Parts: sequence; structure tokens; C-alpha cells
Amino acid sequence: MKSHLNLLPSSERRKNVLRRCLWQWSLIWSLSACVALAVVWTQYATLQGERHELSKKQREASPVTKQIARILEMEERLADLRQHEVIQLALENKRPVIALLAVVSKSSSECRGGLYLEKLSFDREGSRTRAAAGSTFGSITLEGTAVDNLVVAKFVSLLRDTGLFRRVELKSSVTAKKIAHSFQAYVVECHL
Repeated sequence: MKSHLNLLPSSERRKNVLRRCLWQWSLIWSLSACVALAVVWTQYATLQGERHELSKKQREASPVTKQIARILEMEERLADLRQHEVIQLALENKRPVIALLAVVSKSSSECRGGLYLEKLSFDREGSRTRAAAGSTFGSITLEGTAVDNLVVAKFVSLLRDTGLFRRVELKSSVTAKKIAHSFQAYVVECHL
């Protein structure tokens, strides 16, 4: 049974229903907006906390990153130094040969045109017989012609005086003739 009777006209009743629906929906939308704002706010607060943690960790890791950068720089420098070392070793291996050639050339030029070097052979490792004899560093064998024995003796003496060789030996000096001219064919062995 009804306890009240609605005597309002239908247009007023519709307005009241619309007002009530509007109030209910606005309440629902307001609550939804509040929930959405709360979710956004918590996400923002979490993000700010994570940013703060990240900046704190970056500050803590800053010495480590600097050390890593230094290590990488040192590795590059070490690679450069190794490359320079390889080049230097290659040059050092060539330098004694160049120095030996310079000494031989200077000694032969001091003989004032009386000596000709025709063959130069370099034995870096030395043969087994030389190794057994105590010369393990190799030797240079010089072959050529000279005007006479005095020029050959002077050449051998100049080579000994350089101090670059452990031992300088005149292996042979033979008189030879070529078209009415006699000359000395010599073989000199210089042990390093």
C-alpha cells in the first residue's frame, strides 16, 4: 500500500527525476575523478621516489663510472703503447743491420778505393758449428777484391777497431788475375 500520492504534474516529475539522475551521475563522476586523481597522484609520487633513488644511485656510482672511463682511456693508451712497442722492436731489429752496413761501408771507404765489396751475407742465427764455437749471435761474411794484401789488412783492422764485432777473421786472401791485372780476392768473417 502506498503512503503518499504524487500530485505533481508529469513535467515536474520528469524534472525531479532528471535532477536526481544528474545528482547521482555527478556524484559517480566526482568519485571516479577522485579515484583517478588518487591513482595519478600515487603514480606521480612513485615516479618521483624512483627519480630520487636513481639520482642517489647515480651519485653513488659516479666514482665507479669515472674509474671505468679512466680504465677505458688507459686501455686505449696501452694499446697505443703496444703498437709503438711493436714498431720499436721492428726498428730495433733493423737498426743493427743498418749500423753494421754503415760500419762496413765506412771501413771500406777509408781504404781509398783500393777495396771493393762484392758480396755481403748476414747469418743472424749462426750455424751449428758456429754455435758450438761460441758465436751464437750470428755473423757477417764479406767477400770482395782489393788492390793488395795491405789494403785487406787495413780493412780487417778498421773492422776490429769499431768494437762492434766480437771477432773479425780473415778467412782467405788469394791473388787472382783478371785481364793482365792482379788483385786480392778476400773473405772476411765478422762475428757479432
